[in-house]
Amino acid sequence: PHTFHMGRDAPRATIPSRTLEEYAHEIMSHASACASATSARDATGKNAEQSLVLVRSWCADARVFLLVFPSAHAQRRALGRASMYLEDPETLGVVASALPSGARGGVANYSGHNMRVSALCRFIDACGGVDACWEEERELMRALIMHGIITHDVRTGTCVAARDVGKYRHKGEACVVAVQASGDAREVKDALIHEAMHGLWYARSAYAEQCYAYYASDALDARERAIWVDFLRELRYATEDEEVVVNEFQAYMATETQMFGGGGNGGGSGATKKGGGKKSGSSSSSSIDALTAMQVKFAEWARNVVADEDARALRCGETKAVFVR
Repeated sequence: PHTFHMGRDAPRATIPSRTLEEYAHEIMSHASACASATSARDATGKNAEQSLVLVRSWCADARVFLLVFPSAHAQRRALGRASMYLEDPETLGVVASALPSGARGGVANYSGHNMRVSALCRFIDACGGVDACWEEERELMRALIMHGIITHDVRTGTCVAARDVGKYRHKGEACVVAVQASGDAREVKDALIHEAMHGLWYARSAYAEQCYAYYASDALDARERAIWVDFLRELRYATEDEEVVVNEFQAYMATETQMFGGGGNGGGSGATKKGGGKKSGSSSSSSIDALTAMQVKFAEWARNVVADEDARALRCGETKAVFVR
């Protein structure tokens, strides 16, 4: 497989490249192996070797880092607060002291997480540095530092995204993506396609700019944009942040088939929402119809915008983005 190095300090651990299907398989197998190791430790009273966070890169772009955690609990503890800091309307820009539970959990409880590496660094610094973070957050940072993705200034305690030394056709930023293991392999693949669309947004700045332009154009009218913002607000996203609004727009429009849609105009089997695929409780039938119509238009547009090689990479078995034929 291809490998990728970031940062100037050598040697660095190499990062294996994965297709989305390979990554989905590794998510499931790693969680199963870690659960078995935990059971063996509990049965014998001896400490089994603790599995670290695994770091992979997406075959479509080596700046999209795919994280593999030993359990869903570890992933939620490692990334839940950072997602709240970046996307939750009640804790935007604020470090939460605890993770919420139940129906009001919002972004912290979603099965998938995504963010720029630079944004993760901002969250860690807001916590007061790596040493002030939760154990699972520190474990994640150790893995990213070990692979040269993040550099840590021990004098100041600050973290920064390492300078990207690769040569790429597209400008963009490094990001991390994670999807938790589940007993339902289809659910994992569904969430992964959604998160991969966010990876595309971060790594392909030209694509993100085109999405901004599309969202602001007459392709959508004011009523449609209002329906979209209401949909996001219902899912507890910080709708005052323009990037959250448009980034989530392109990801949901490219993948959603449960709360609205069903594959777009000729598209394949798409993904459920990253929160587990449960339908929203208060969306009216007229709003659902409007969202579905918006998805059809977006799918037609995306087929002419997303590069063929990226579209081919947006597959996980039979699951794919709705605009992928």
